[in-house]
Amino acid sequence: MMITCHFCAAMVPNVEAAIAADWVPSFYEPGDTSETPDPVCPHCAEMYLEQDDDGELVRVADPIFDRRPPQCPAN
Repeated sequence: MMITCHFCAAMVPNVEAAIAADWVPSFYEPGDTSETPDPVCPHCAEMYLEQDDDGELVRVADPIFDRRPPQCPAN
């Protein structure tokens, strides 16, 4: 089962590979109490997610697109 990044569509072959590569399994949308069950690659997590006061990962409300790391598959 291929695992696909919510933001850039990068893929890893399975859950074990995603865990080994430090993918984020899910995140929250700003102001939403339900978790988004989509995985995020580590490069996009750095750009699109931040930790809130409760320790949960939340999508940045207004990401800075030119911060995308050069190694991100979406480039």
